[in-house]
Amino acid sequence: MLDKQLEARLQDAQVSIIGSMLIDDRCIGDVLANVSLDDFPSGVYRSIFDTMRLLFTSGRPVDPVIVLDAMQGGDQLRSCIRQCMDLTPTAANVLEYCKVLRELSRVARLQEIGLALTSASSLDEAGKLVAQANGLLVDRSGLKIMDAQALMLDFYRRMHDERKPEYIRTGFGPIDEKTYLELGDMVGIGAAPSTGKTAFALQWAARLSKKYRVGFYSLETNAAKAADRLVAQLSGTPLGDIKQRRFTEEQWARIGDASSIFAQGKFEHIPASSMSAMDIVSTALSRRHQVIFVDYIQLIGSHDGKTHARFDIVTNTSLTLHQAAQTHGILVVALSQLSRPEKKDGKPLRPDMHSFRESGQIEQDLDVAMLLYLSDPDDYTGSRICKIGKNKEGRKGEVELDFDGTIQRFTLAKPKIADEDKKGQQGNRQAGQYQQQTFVPETGEDKDLPAWWM
Repeated sequence: MLDKQLEARLQDAQVSIIGSMLIDDRCIGDVLANVSLDDFPSGVYRSIFDTMRLLFTSGRPVDPVIVLDAMQGGDQLRSCIRQCMDLTPTAANVLEYCKVLRELSRVARLQEIGLALTSASSLDEAGKLVAQANGLLVDRSGLKIMDAQALMLDFYRRMHDERKPEYIRTGFGPIDEKTYLELGDMVGIGAAPSTGKTAFALQWAARLSKKYRVGFYSLETNAAKAADRLVAQLSGTPLGDIKQRRFTEEQWARIGDASSIFAQGKFEHIPASSMSAMDIVSTALSRRHQVIFVDYIQLIGSHDGKTHARFDIVTNTSLTLHQAAQTHGILVVALSQLSRPEKKDGKPLRPDMHSFRESGQIEQDLDVAMLLYLSDPDDYTGSRICKIGKNKEGRKGEVELDFDGTIQRFTLAKPKIADEDKKGQQGNRQAGQYQQQTFVPETGEDKDLPAWWM
C-alpha cells in the first residue's frame, strides 16, 4: 500500500508525461529514451503509456483518437485521455516530468520491497529483495541516444577539453601505456596456482583505494591473511617475520607509517565464500564500491544454492559481473584460474585466452585480459610475465615483473645487462675509472614506501 501523498505525486507525473506525448508527438522519442513501462505503476496510465509506446515503435501515428481506438476504450478512457491533455500546460518540460517520475517510481518500488521484506520467509528470499533495493538506489540516467551529428560534436568537445583523461592505472608503466581502463570495464587476471595473482590483485587494490571505493571480495583469503600480505607489501617487512610476530624497531616504524597511510584509503575486505555473483553485486551497490576485485571467479556458487554444472555457474557468474560493470559503472577485476598448460617437447606452452578455466564466457566478457605466468616454468622464485592477451581499446603485449615472495610485492623487472656491458664495467673497475652512481627520481615520493603505492 503506497503512501497517499506519494501516490498523488506519482499520478501527477504520469498525467504530465502522457499529456505531453499527446499534445506534441515529437517528444515521444525522448520520453521513451528516459522512462520505461516499469516506471508506470499498474493502472490506466500504464496501459495508455504502453499503447502509445507500441504505436510509436511500430511506426504508426500517435494521437488521442488512434490511442483510444487501439485500446477499444469507452467514455471513461476518453475522459482520462482528455484530462491528461487538459492538465498538462506544455510539452516543453517533459524531460523534467520524466526525471520526477523515475525518482518517484523508485521510491514506490522501494516501499513495496520494504513491505515484502517484513513477510520474507527465508534468508534467500530476503537477500533477493535486498539486491533489488540496492539496484534501485543506484542513480542511473536514462538511455541516451545520440545521432551522428551529436556523436561528432561530443567528440570535438572531448578533444578540445584542456583536462587530460584520467585512466585507471595499475602502477606499472608498461602495462598502463597499453591499457586505457575506465570505470565500467571488466578486467580478468588469469594465473595458475601459486603464481601470485592474489598478491598482484591486493597490490593493485591498495593503490586504487587512495582514490576509489574498493571492495575486495575474497573467496579463499580471509581478512587476517589479506592484512598480513598488505602490510608486507606496504612496509617491505618479510611475511615470515609478520607470521612469527618477530619485528625490529625499524620494521615496526615502517609498518606504522605504511599502515597509517593505507588506513586513510577506501578499501574494504569482504569474505565472499558463501556469496553468489548476485550477492556480490548487491553488496557492491549497497557499499557504493566503484571498483571490485573478485578472488576468484571459479569459486563463486550458484545464486539459488542448488547444484548446477560448473560450466553453467561460471558462465552465469561472468555474465552477471559483466552486466554490473556496464550497468552500474563499476570496474570489475575478476581473478581466474587457468587450465593446466599443454606441453610441447616436454615443456609447458604459454597460456592464452582459451586457458581461462571452465567457461569461454569469461574470455568473451572481458575488456582486458591479463595472463600472469612464470617466465621460467621451473622457477617459482623467478620473474613473472604479465601478458595482455585481450585489449579492446589498447595494445596487446608482454611485461616482465619481478615478484618478491618474501614481501609479496611485484615490481617491474630490472633490465638485463648484456655480456659486453658487464665486461666493460669490470674493465672500468680494474682501471679505477668506475664510479657507482645512484639515480634518484625527482618525484617527491617517500622513499620508505613502495613506488607503486605513490
